[in-house]
Amino acid sequence: MANTSWKNRKQLRIGEILIEQGLLTPREVDEILLEQEANKKPFGVIAEWLCGISVEAIEEAWATQYTQNAPTIDPSTYKPRKDAMLMMSARQAWQFRCIPMNLEGNTLVLATTKNHIHRALKFATRVLCCPAYFVLTSDTKLAEALNEYYPLSSLGDANTTDQTMKALMQKLRFDRFKKVG
Repeated sequence: MANTSWKNRKQLRIGEILIEQGLLTPREVDEILLEQEANKKPFGVIAEWLCGISVEAIEEAWATQYTQNAPTIDPSTYKPRKDAMLMMSARQAWQFRCIPMNLEGNTLVLATTKNHIHRALKFATRVLCCPAYFVLTSDTKLAEALNEYYPLSSLGDANTTDQTMKALMQKLRFDRFKKVG
C-alpha cells in the first residue's frame, strides 16, 4: 500500500530551534524532554514554565519548524477533499489564509504559505476541533485556491469581499514586483 501522507520523515525539533535562537541550552532541552516523558505535556508548555520561555517565542519556533519541515504542494494539482473542506467555512479559509486539503484519520491537512503560517497555526490550535498539520504553497497558488474552492461570493457582502479581493490581488502583484526589482 502506498504512503499517501504529506508528512515529512525528517523533522527539525522545536528544542533545536530554541537552542539555535539562543533561548535554551542543550542541557535545558534535555531537562524539558525528561519532564515531557514523565508528564506527556507538549514541549512548548514545559519550556514556558520550566525555563520561562515566552508564548511568543514558542509560537515563533513552532512556525519556523513548520516552514522548514513542511512539504510544498500545488493546490491546483492536489485537489482538496470535500470532507476536509467541510471542516471550515469560507470566511475562516480567507481570514486565516489556509485551505483544508485532506483528512488523514482525524487529522486535518491544511495548506498555507510561509507568510501566513503564524495566523494559520493560531487558527488550528485555537479554533479547530481536531488535530492539524500543514503543507506549504505559494502566495499566488493559495489565492487561486481560495478563489476556486471558497469563492468570495459565498461570504455574503459583495462590496466588502470585492474590496478584500482587490486588496489581496494588489498585494500579490506588488510582492511580485518587489521580488523582480
